[in-house]
Amino acid sequence: MPKPLRDLVSTKAIGAYWYDTHSNSLPYLGRALFPQVKKNGLTMKYFKGYKGLPVLLKPSALDADVTFRQRIGVESVETDMPFFREGHFLSEQEEYRYNEIRNAGDAYVNEILTRVYDDFAGLIDSADVNPEIMIWQLLAPIDGTPKIKIASNELAYDYNFDADGTYKATHFTELTGADMWSDPTADVIGDIQTILNNAREKYGIMLTRMVMTTKTLNFLVKNEGIKNIVLAQNVTANIYMTVKLVKALIKEMFDLDIITYDKLYKNGENKDAKYYPEGMVTFLPSGTIGNTCYGTTPEELNIGVTGSDISIVNVGVALNKVTKPFAPFQTTISASEVVMPSFERMEEVFIAKVAATE
Repeated sequence: MPKPLRDLVSTKAIGAYWYDTHSNSLPYLGRALFPQVKKNGLTMKYFKGYKGLPVLLKPSALDADVTFRQRIGVESVETDMPFFREGHFLSEQEEYRYNEIRNAGDAYVNEILTRVYDDFAGLIDSADVNPEIMIWQLLAPIDGTPKIKIASNELAYDYNFDADGTYKATHFTELTGADMWSDPTADVIGDIQTILNNAREKYGIMLTRMVMTTKTLNFLVKNEGIKNIVLAQNVTANIYMTVKLVKALIKEMFDLDIITYDKLYKNGENKDAKYYPEGMVTFLPSGTIGNTCYGTTPEELNIGVTGSDISIVNVGVALNKVTKPFAPFQTTISASEVVMPSFERMEEVFIAKVAATE
């Protein structure tokens, strides 16, 4: 007797299907800055701080006791990570339809299987959205305070990484009026220079990257000061300003790479939303900034239990298949994760609100 549709779906097969269909996908920018790591349990602990400028070594007499110094700017952070879970199910009606098509020898059998696998693999895609949202809430907060706020399904998570406002006071710049980059006469070059000088002179940090949206980058293309600098470097009287020219100029002047990020996701209201807000610019040093930490899900604790079908994919996403042994005979596949970004290099990130945000 041919197998029912539910027996053709397993968590291992869904994971393999997801890896295969995503093998050539462009990675999230946030994940590149916060690589994935696996941790046990629900608790995330890390040390954040900045190296700052080096302090001279104190002189000492020979045979004298060692003088010990305090660790400067290092703080231990420990918190429970948020938990997420959602699923799809195969209904009795879908089982009937699949059985009818299969018995009729219909060519659409494989198409139905692909659609089912796409639905379940979509749960893994959705699991990727949560950490990416959280990363950019930390790297581009429109009010200057890095914090994670997620509210859905009558639950709310709220983590403030700058409870005393120290970070905002020293690492956040907010422009207003004619100083905003949306004004073609704004002193964009001066603003960038001020932020770079502040990072280097006060904290000993070399910033190498600027993240913004394409809309914000276009403000630079239209900026009169930038255009005048480009014209001064070219003998041609008429020159058409382009993104390429602007990026080359900023690279030449400040050794800064401009990275645009316009990726979208569907929010809780099923509307398009941007990971990175308009009107913001994030200045970053070289290398990674933190980690995307995955904890242990309840499903993971039950791997190996007799009769269970549980797999871990994408570092820390748990897939769980459950078939009800009584009516209605539904099969569910759920995806769950315990995930949160750490922010070890928080003090090396500088943020600017340069135009109206959306």
